[in-house]
Amino acid sequence: MKRKLNIRAILVFIIILLIACDGENDNSIEEEYTQDFQDEVIQSVEDEAISEVDEIEAIATYEEYPEQGYIYDINDTSFSEWGSFGDGLAWVYYHNSATEIDKWIALDKYGIAQFYIEGERTTRPERFDNGYTHFLRENGSHYKIVDTEGNITHYTAGRNVLAHGQGYTVILEHVSGFDDNYYIYTVYDPYGSEVDSAQWEEDRINIEFGGERIFNFMNFMTGTLWLFNIENVEWINTGFVPYFGEKQAIDFYEDWTVLAVRTGGAETNWHSTLKLININGENQQTLLPREETNGGVNGGNWSIDSAILADGIVVISDLNGWLVTYDIQADTFYIIDDEWSERFDRDYDLTLNNELITAHVRGDDRLTYVVVFDKEWNVITEPILSSGFWGFSYERLVVRTMRNDNYLGLVLNEEGQEVFTFDIQNQNIGWNNMTSYFEEILRVIDDYNVRYYDLEGNVLFTEIDISNFN
Repeated sequence: MKRKLNIRAILVFIIILLIACDGENDNSIEEEYTQDFQDEVIQSVEDEAISEVDEIEAIATYEEYPEQGYIYDINDTSFSEWGSFGDGLAWVYYHNSATEIDKWIALDKYGIAQFYIEGERTTRPERFDNGYTHFLRENGSHYKIVDTEGNITHYTAGRNVLAHGQGYTVILEHVSGFDDNYYIYTVYDPYGSEVDSAQWEEDRINIEFGGERIFNFMNFMTGTLWLFNIENVEWINTGFVPYFGEKQAIDFYEDWTVLAVRTGGAETNWHSTLKLININGENQQTLLPREETNGGVNGGNWSIDSAILADGIVVISDLNGWLVTYDIQADTFYIIDDEWSERFDRDYDLTLNNELITAHVRGDDRLTYVVVFDKEWNVITEPILSSGFWGFSYERLVVRTMRNDNYLGLVLNEEGQEVFTFDIQNQNIGWNNMTSYFEEILRVIDDYNVRYYDLEGNVLFTEIDISNFN
């Protein structure tokens, strides 16, 4: 570049010299014109040279300083806290140690940054759901709500947020005075507008977001479960009073949830009762199976904590590990064969999705295997050596397994056929490093090696583009 500038300087000098020699007898007007021309030529050359220098410096910056050049490798150490996709976006945390810049960046499925929220790692966003994400502080307190356009729609810092979900919050306010002492529980929409509220004279109310646009309010003083339907703006008194220590957090799936299991007596011939409830507060109950065995009784002591409900199917086990499924619509039970029941550990891993049950079982070699069953306990896949699995989602099951003394991720379809595999460097890769598929995308973080796979095993992107911010 310097050589190029020297040549141009020589040319300018020659032009000026020729003009000077030719204009020795010119009048003052011609001398003024000549000086102007010389100035224009010199300025033009200098401007062009500066422009080219800037261009070259910009290219060098693009390669050497990506925070100014807008393109990063996906595994650049400036990034961390990789999130799963929701509403077409995934969060990633960006920290520039040189400039002390901290941002939460929302990426699309091509690795292109759509917007960012300034902030430190002390606040963390949840996965986008229903068009919104909730930012929480490290202590779990609610901070703010952001939509998929990057707008902060509701600040909640400093307020007593008891529950949240899909952009909605429940905030507690205590009204006290000489004649007043009560508590107001207000439901707010994603923009901070009041949806509805309830008033109780006590603050012993346990509130959970149960999915399906439902908040659960368990009043410990009266022992009554209330549901609030956000969509219908409706309070529902279920009339349900839980026993001491009974399940209280209620997660709805496709309008239904398992409410309780009640131990039976003589009136039910000692059969326990399975209680279900839908988002309209309607109850359904049925007697659970029970059978005498040489060693005791199966179905004599059910575990409510083991109950899973999805796709109109309930999976539940007793404390002996005896497993059954219940088809709600058909009102039919299916009992697992003893051959398989004996292979389940007491603290077994089990998921239910698309009427497929994925579970860890113990082999005769005392190693752990993963097996897939249908709702009637027919085996879909033969046992696969496993040190972890992520249940079916978007017709894909993810298994951490070993082949030829190497750890790898194995992705299967619902027929049990292998779709693709991927290498795993860290054999202890945990639940926070891999997830089930969200929005047809699998996230894997393996010793800072980040990958996002589609359903067929294609890597979605290998670079992060933040040029939208500049």
